[in-house]
Amino acid sequence: MKIKITQSISIPVSKDVALGFIRRVETLPQYEPKVRGVVVKPKSFSRGNYLAFGSLAGLKWFGEFTYHLTERGFYSRIISGAGGVTVFGRFIVSESLSRQVEVMHTELYFLPWWTIVFFPILKLYLLLLVRKELKQVRACIMKVEPNIFSLPTLGRKKVAYLKWLSPKAISS
Repeated sequence: MKIKITQSISIPVSKDVALGFIRRVETLPQYEPKVRGVVVKPKSFSRGNYLAFGSLAGLKWFGEFTYHLTERGFYSRIISGAGGVTVFGRFIVSESLSRQVEVMHTELYFLPWWTIVFFPILKLYLLLLVRKELKQVRACIMKVEPNIFSLPTLGRKKVAYLKWLSPKAISS
């Protein structure tokens, strides 16, 4: 059984700022409602694995994911854990009109056959979580002060990094 959820949100920042945040896998717990913590294990600048844990509808879960950072965003898929559920996720950032970006998020779940009983409720629940997640992505990105201090390359494109505001910087 398959559930696919795709939603998007506009954010009034540059593409570099949005990509700089989205590509930071360690920030997942800040915006992903189902994730409470991650441990990132990079294999290269653009690929690696991460361990994640959290809860979904009150049920605790743990899984290992593989990720791939691209020029347009971030892709991941589960490689172990989650009790027979296969999960794929992606964020795609694209420029839109009037100095904004569109952040599109897709989650794809392949579920065990016995979940058919919960299918309509589960699909609605996941849709609401993805909408909440995108609102939190926007809130997190809007708290960031862009500061391009290093421009390593990803393919032929440049990648902007972000300087996070510390509580001291906010109060001064």
